[in-house]
Amino acid sequence: MLCQQQLLALHSVLCQGTRSWCICCRIIDRFNSKFVPLFYRVLVRQDKGQQQEVAKEIQDQLLWLEQHVDSKGPYFMGQEFSMVDIALLPWFIRIFILEHYRGFGLPKECQKLAAWSARVTKRQSVQETFTGAEGSKASYEDQLLEHYSRYADASANSTSARDFR
Repeated sequence: MLCQQQLLALHSVLCQGTRSWCICCRIIDRFNSKFVPLFYRVLVRQDKGQQQEVAKEIQDQLLWLEQHVDSKGPYFMGQEFSMVDIALLPWFIRIFILEHYRGFGLPKECQKLAAWSARVTKRQSVQETFTGAEGSKASYEDQLLEHYSRYADASANSTSARDFR
């Protein structure tokens, strides 16, 4: 398992120079400020028309990201596992939640994102995070579905859920 110093060293090597660093930061910032709120917004909205509007916005963000995946990979920014991979992957793992509750997922035009997600998900360090709650027989995916069901049926009472309604 990589420790924080190793991750920062990898990130430093990957993002040498101001331009590369800016690209890394821009991708992570845009993803966190655009995609993540949209993810929750499409789940908490109960009106089908509003869901479709937000789904279109999500698709636009994914198409933007598709343009920034390194074609040679295997990682988002190229040959090294980076902070971009670490920041984005947990949300790509959750794409199945949107498919399950709202009937849409990664657009077919996002071939590089699909390939990237599939490759990175196979990393041992990533696989080791796919554990369910201790003592639970439910799979990791089933536990995620159960957690997000409260957003999908509008019964979640968290600050986030209220903010995204």
